[in-house]
Amino acid sequence: MPATEVAPPPSVTSAAPRAELSPPAATQTQKDPTSVPFKPELRRVNLSNGNFRFLDQQRRPVATFEGVRFRSNFRSATALTGAASIRKISLRDRFFLQKLKSPISYDPAALDLSAITVRAAGGEIAGHFNLHPADEGSPFTVMVKFRDLEADRVVTDAHGPMGMVSGKLEGQLD
Repeated sequence: MPATEVAPPPSVTSAAPRAELSPPAATQTQKDPTSVPFKPELRRVNLSNGNFRFLDQQRRPVATFEGVRFRSNFRSATALTGAASIRKISLRDRFFLQKLKSPISYDPAALDLSAITVRAAGGEIAGHFNLHPADEGSPFTVMVKFRDLEADRVVTDAHGPMGMVSGKLEGQLD
C-alpha cells in the first residue's frame, strides 16, 4: 500500500498581537503597612420632591408622602441632623396634612422631630415626635397642639357625612 501523506492541520493566526498580562498594580508595589483601606464617607444627603407610599399587608395605603424634601448632615456614620419638609401627607386616606416642616435628628438610640409644624383641615398643628427604635417595641412620645381645624372638614375627609358637625377644633394631645 502506498503511503499517504497527511497535511499538518492549518495553523490559526490572529491579526492582533498577543497581549502580555501583567499583575495588577497593587501587587507590583509593596503595600504601605500604615495605609488605611478605602472607606466611603457620606457627609450630606439631599432629597428633593420624593414620594413614598406605605401599604398594609392587604396593599391598602397606610401613609402616603408627596413632595418630600430632606436635607441632612451626618454627625457620624450612624447619626444625622437635618430638616424635612413634606408638601402633602395622607394617613389611611382619611386624614390629610399639608406643608409639614421639622428639624430632624437621628442616631441609633432615637429619632426626633423636634419642632413639627403642619396644616390640616384649614388649621394649624404644631408639636414634636420622639421614637426609640432600639428599645423593645420602639416606644415613642408625641405632643401635638392644634387650632382652627374645621371640624366638618375633618369628618368629611374621613369619609363621614357632611354637615354632621360645625365649628373649629382646638386642643392638645400628649
